[in-house]
Amino acid sequence: PRCTMPVCYNGDVTTAEGALELLQRTGCDGVMIGRGALGEPWLFDRVRAALLGQPAPAEPTLNQRMNTLRAQAPDPENITVAAWIITHTHCDHTGGLIRFTEKYLGCNNVKIDELILNYPGEQDCRDWIEKNEYYLRQKSIGNYFAFNPAGKLTKVHSGEVRHIGGAELEFLSTQEDFRTPTRSWADTRNWNNTSVVFRVRLAGQSIMFLADAGTIQNENLVKMYGGYLKSDICQVAHHGGAGGTVEVYSAIDPDVALFTTSDEAFPLYLTDPHNAHLVNDLHVKETINAANRITEMDIPYTPGTSRVTDNES
Repeated sequence: PRCTMPVCYNGDVTTAEGALELLQRTGCDGVMIGRGALGEPWLFDRVRAALLGQPAPAEPTLNQRMNTLRAQAPDPENITVAAWIITHTHCDHTGGLIRFTEKYLGCNNVKIDELILNYPGEQDCRDWIEKNEYYLRQKSIGNYFAFNPAGKLTKVHSGEVRHIGGAELEFLSTQEDFRTPTRSWADTRNWNNTSVVFRVRLAGQSIMFLADAGTIQNENLVKMYGGYLKSDICQVAHHGGAGGTVEVYSAIDPDVALFTTSDEAFPLYLTDPHNAHLVNDLHVKETINAANRITEMDIPYTPGTSRVTDNES
C-alpha cells in the first residue's frame, strides 16, 4: 500500500535537473536542499523554474560584471582593480575571481593589483569535511598569480586598516580569531566562521561586510567591539541565512540592509528571528535583495536610490 504520509527526498540535490528527476523517478512529495545551495543561492529559483517548465534564471555573467567595471572606471578601456577581497574559500566567494582571471587571462588592459584574504592554512583546508576547500584555496591563489605574476597577495589580520582608492578598509575579524592552538575548525563544523569581516568608510558613510560569518564569529564580533560596530549600511551575514544574530545586528543598527539570496528564499529569510529583528525592530529604512543581479549604489547612499544594472549590452 502507498504511504499516506508526505515523503521528502533529501541528499545530494545540487541541480534543478536533479531535483526534477528525483521527483519524477521516486514519486516523492518534495525535495529538501541543504548543502547544494551553498555557493548556489539561486538554486531554489532554478528548481522552481524547472517545476513550472520555465527557463532557468541566469546568474550575472562575466560580461555583465565587466560592463559594470567599465561603466565605473575612469578609463573604460583600461580596467584596474586596486584590490580584490576574498572573504573565505567557499566556491561562491572564490568562483568570481577564478572565472574572471581565466576569461581575461592575457588581456593587457585588465589588471588586479592586489588580492586580499586570510585563508586557513593548507592542512586545515585539507582536513575539512568539505573536501573542495583546499582545491579552491590553491586554485584562487594560483589563478591570481597566473593572471598577474607581479601581483601582491596580502594576508590581512584583525585590527588592520588599509586605505585604497580613497576608501578606508578596517578589518575586524578573520579566521585567526577562532583558530587557536587548543581549538580547531573541527570544533565549529562551520567553515563560514573563517570569513574575513571588514568595514569600508567612504564619503562619510560606513559599510559593514559580514561576509558569511557564522553565529560563533558574530558572537565574537559583539564581544570584541560592541557598539563600535555601528554602521550605515550592512551586508547581512551568510546571504541572510543562518549565522546572523540579534546581538550583532543590534550593534550595527544600519539604515540599509543588503541581502544576497534568491528571490525565492528572501521572504523566508525575513521570518528568521535575527532578520525580523534587523528589518522590523531597529532603524532600517531600506532592505535590498541583490539576488543574482548587479546592483549599484552611489556613495554616499540615499535609501531608495539603488539601481539594477544587470542588462548585458
